[in-house]
Amino acid sequence: MMLKPHIHNSSSAGKWLRAVLLYGAVYAVGQAFFSGARCDTVNITQHQSAATKKGSIRSDYVCSQCGHGIVDLDGIIFVPTKKATSTFNHTVSGVDRRLILQHFVNPQHHHFDLVTASSANVLGYGDFHHEHTWWPGYQWQIALCPHCNRHLGWIFELVSPNEDAVQSFFGLIFSNLLHNATADNMVFMQPQNVFM
Repeated sequence: MMLKPHIHNSSSAGKWLRAVLLYGAVYAVGQAFFSGARCDTVNITQHQSAATKKGSIRSDYVCSQCGHGIVDLDGIIFVPTKKATSTFNHTVSGVDRRLILQHFVNPQHHHFDLVTASSANVLGYGDFHHEHTWWPGYQWQIALCPHCNRHLGWIFELVSPNEDAVQSFFGLIFSNLLHNATADNMVFMQPQNVFM
């Protein structure tokens, strides 16, 4: 899969942005392709209609790399954990709603601000893992954008069934999402298949 940027800007900033976006997309696709890991489509929850599953209805938040619809405000929930280094509010511009974000640091010292959701349009990549989980009692799997394969966060599933706990949810990297009002003013990269 070859990615073709659709940014028409001859300035050095435009060239830099094209290079950064292209590198990120190629890296994610290359890792998925060459690792040989299993890549399953995550079941989209019943909160989304059949039209949403096909991508014909716009999501409130889209992938910041390609603009593909990822999550609606109605699907965003708060799943607290004591493993977060901080918790803070984020005001959604143009909407009378605040999101609760949680800050995490992984074992490689990468920092992430996550928003949790009950439903999301993502692909699960690889196997579920129990180690280094930010939500004790849950296993995690990498979540990718189904359109461009950008790393958007993680899918969390409860290891032992418990009626009092959320059975599964999505931890989405907030900086890898854009509100659709912002996305309307952006130009995104479009995957182009060079093997056909």
